Amino acid sequence: MEQQIDIFNGLPLPKSHLQDVLFTLINQGQASIETYRSLPGFRTIISELVRKHNLFLKKEFITKSDKYGKKFTYVNHILPSKENEKAIEVYNKLSAKK
Repeated sequence: MEQQIDIFNGLPLPKSHLQDVLFTLINQGQASIETYRSLPGFRTIISELVRKHNLFLKKEFITKSDKYGKKFTYVNHILPSKENEKAIEVYNKLSAKK
């Protein structure tokens, strides 16, 4: 029998936008408004993770140009590896509440 690859790293599926962003931070190490263009409240979710759940996220400012040459800057939020375990604990607590 073939062994399946666990793309969720043993974590339950996200059931809210907050869990989805946290899931991305855990698995990809970063999340930004570029990643979640269509998610209203992305910055509020990041703020909640930092303030309410006490996660430390590094900020990296990225400047790009749109198709018309106009420059814009956004923040890429990076989850340091030392915070990964704490992020998984928060994720599991949020999963248990649902």
